Amino acid sequence: MVLSFIYTRCQDARMCPLISAKFRQIQEQAGARPIHLVEVTLDPAYDRPPVLGRYGRVFGADPKRWSLVVGDADPTLNFAAQFGVTAFPDPNIGIIHAENTVIVGPDGRIQKDDDRHGLVARRDPGGGRRRKRAGEQSAAAPEPVVVVGRGRTLRQ
Repeated sequence: MVLSFIYTRCQDARMCPLISAKFRQIQEQAGARPIHLVEVTLDPAYDRPPVLGRYGRVFGADPKRWSLVVGDADPTLNFAAQFGVTAFPDPNIGIIHAENTVIVGPDGRIQKDDDRHGLVARRDPGGGRRRKRAGEQSAAAPEPVVVVGRGRTLRQ
């Protein structure tokens, strides 16, 4: 699974639209390989299921391979923070946020993460590869999020 964080009103072509364009390339190049793409919105108040559905169609998202995810604001932003992504509104440009694209292996462990789309493995302070389960945190697990895909809205 490849996981990233976007918002649909992003106007910076080097940010969210670029991530989604790269997801489209991954989707097209994946062939028969089992891969799932997940984009989590950082603007859950605006990016509701109909908005995410339109956004997905613009980028050619195949709901069998690509999910656009929204949930309530606090759990969604707390989930993003677990991956080093913080977001805050700016009245002039929209949402300012860190970028982080994460590859999660079949075992649920982060294989690679990157803050600029290059998918370079991040290392822990001791020099070793950081290996933790996706979404792992010291506090209680985050609230469920709503996944838009496969023609319906699912609560997980």
